[in-house]
Amino acid sequence: MIALVLLVVFLAHFGWLLAAFAVAAATGRLIGGGLARRDDTAIARRQRDAELCARADRQHALVLAGDDRDVYGDYPPSARLG
Repeated sequence: MIALVLLVVFLAHFGWLLAAFAVAAATGRLIGGGLARRDDTAIARRQRDAELCARADRQHALVLAGDDRDVYGDYPPSARLG
């Protein structure tokens, strides 16, 4: 019974402080989630850029070797246009 009374008194006196901690924790969680999402986006962008560079290097090496197969990259013109 005494513990319950002390808890009520504590909450009544320091309730604003507990609310401030709760708001700070929620804000930190939201910011942390946003930063994690931004990191995932940056990783995906770097991976896509690396794949693009690797494909361009492969196609460039084929052209330098005299292989006309990759002059237009992975998207050769349609046979109907020629």
